Amino acid sequence: MKIRCLLLAFATAFSFLIARSEQTVGLVLSGGGAKGIAHVGVIKALEDNDIPIDYVAGTSLGSIVGSLYAIGWSPEKMYEFFTKPDFLYWADLLGVYLDFAFNSLVGELNRTLHSVGLPLNHAQFVILQKLFIKDGQSQSDIARSVGKDRAGISRSLNALEENGFIRRQAVSGSKNGIFLTEKAIENRGKITEAINIATTKAREGITDEEYELGIKFLKKIHSNL
Repeated sequence: MKIRCLLLAFATAFSFLIARSEQTVGLVLSGGGAKGIAHVGVIKALEDNDIPIDYVAGTSLGSIVGSLYAIGWSPEKMYEFFTKPDFLYWADLLGVYLDFAFNSLVGELNRTLHSVGLPLNHAQFVILQKLFIKDGQSQSDIARSVGKDRAGISRSLNALEENGFIRRQAVSGSKNGIFLTEKAIENRGKITEAINIATTKAREGITDEEYELGIKFLKKIHSNL
């Protein structure tokens, strides 16, 4: 009986050691727009060094690369796909250029806000604009209207409160409303002035017809997605 128990214990321990020795490799691919194509080179380097990939996950373009690899696409096939003119047109014009344009406009607005003496950034500006339309909204309402969750706007709300632009006040039970302060109302003209300056600079050299086409283009993308 003792011998049988010893054999069973040895077999169990041996199988455990074998399982521990069989390592698996998980690959996580980040985003990064067109730069995410570099993931293809990473996968090829792993294959060239005989490093197997058992699991793959990713976000943004990394999820596209990971999905293509998961269904059997080789690095060579992915490289051929990502370097096609149609894909480069999408990546360069729609992906990169829209990202550049948005970031440039946000940066210009931030600089303009500071130039008129307002310690605000784009995210805080957006929240104030929402409150100018309807004061006393809850944090959840504001977050939903800007396409984020409550945590996503907490930092901006805290900064606005610290700088005296908003105050929180209970409206029903434990529910708080976000209200504009006198300081925010008094500076509404400066805030409007800042966005006008930034957008006017952004529109330099753009005709009214081009501007309207651009608005239609962006609205169409929004409706499609």
